[in-house]
Amino acid sequence: MIAQAMANRGDKLDRTKEIIKTSVIGIAANIALASLKLGVGLSSGSTSITLDAVNNLTDALAPLITIIGVKMSAKDPNRRHPYGYGRIECLSTMAIGMVISCTGLFSIVESIKKVVHPAVPNYSALALVIIGVTVAARMILGLYTIKAGKKLESESLVASGKDALNDSFISISTIVVAVVFILTGLNVEAFLGLVFSILILKAGLETLDVTVSKILGERVPVKLSKAVKESIKTFPEVDGVYCLVIHDYGRDRLLGSAHIEVPESLTALYLDSLERSIAQKVLQDTGVNLSGITVYATNGRSQEAASDKNKVKSVLSEYKDVLQMHGFYKDKVDMVVKFDIVVDFDAQNKKALRDEIAQRVKKLFPEYDVSITVDYDYSE
Repeated sequence: MIAQAMANRGDKLDRTKEIIKTSVIGIAANIALASLKLGVGLSSGSTSITLDAVNNLTDALAPLITIIGVKMSAKDPNRRHPYGYGRIECLSTMAIGMVISCTGLFSIVESIKKVVHPAVPNYSALALVIIGVTVAARMILGLYTIKAGKKLESESLVASGKDALNDSFISISTIVVAVVFILTGLNVEAFLGLVFSILILKAGLETLDVTVSKILGERVPVKLSKAVKESIKTFPEVDGVYCLVIHDYGRDRLLGSAHIEVPESLTALYLDSLERSIAQKVLQDTGVNLSGITVYATNGRSQEAASDKNKVKSVLSEYKDVLQMHGFYKDKVDMVVKFDIVVDFDAQNKKALRDEIAQRVKKLFPEYDVSITVDYDYSE
C-alpha cells in the first residue's frame, strides 16, 4: 500500500510538471504572437488584427491560471478539506471561461464603435506575411495543447488549446478580408471584428457551461460504472450490484458507494470480510474508493422467492418510468415484502407511482405489508 501511494504521488508530480511545461510554452507563444499582431494592427489600422492581439494576451493569461490551478489542486488532503483540492482545476477552467467571455464582450463593444465610426485599414505585404506566420503558430500551439490536455486529463489545457485553435481559423478569415480589401476596396473590417467577438464570447460561455456541469456533478461515465460493477461481480456471493454512486473530487480522488445483493445466510463476520475484499479489489481495478457498501439480504435463490420476485417484476413491467427493481426480500417473520425501484428522472409524480405499485403488490401478497424505496439511475 505504501509503495502504491508513493507511485500515485509520483504520477501526480509528473502530471503537474507536464501541465506546467505545456502552460509555460503557451504563455511564451501567446506573448510573442500578441506583440507581432499588435504592431501590425496599430500600423495598419486594422481593428480585427488589433483585437486578435488583445485576444492573444488574454490567451497568455489562461495558461497562467492553469499553472496556479494545477499547483493548488496537487495539495494533499487535510483536516479542513479531507477530499483534497482536485476540484480547484475545475475552478481554474471556470476562470479561463470568464476571461474569454469578458474578452468577447469587450471586443463586441469595440467592434460596434468601429461599425459606427469606421476607419480605413492600411495593409502591407509584410503585415499579411506576419499574420500568416501567426496563424500557423496558433494552429500548432492549439493542437499541441489539446493533445497534452487530453493526455493529462486537464480540462484547463483543453480549453486553452481549443481557444488557440479557434483563433487560428479567425486569423485566416482576417487574411481573406485583407485580400478582399486590397483587390476590391471593400472594407468589412468592423463587421468581421464583430463576428470574431461573438465567436470569442461563445467559446467562453461554452467553457463555463462545461465547467459548471462538472462542478454540479455529472452522471458516472458508462465505462467506469461498468468496470466497477464487473469488479464487484467477480465475487460469487454477490447476486447483483445496484445504486452505484461515484463522486469525482479531482484526479485520483474518486469516492463511491454501492448496494449489493447477497444471500441472507451470510453472517456479519463474513460480510465484514467480503466488504473489505470488495473495496480493495475495486480500488485496485478501477481506482475508485468504495467508502460505503450497503447490503441487501435476498432469499431470491429459493424457488419460492424467485417466483414471488417474478410476480412483482410482471407488475413493474407495465410502468415505463420504472427502470429496474432490486433488493427484493419477502420477510416471513415481520410479514413484509420490500424492494427498491429505480425510477426515471423525468417521471412526474414519483410518490404517486410508488403508492400505486405498493397497492398492486399488496394484492399479490394480502397478508404482507409492502415497503418500497425509490432510487434513481445515477449510473448505468
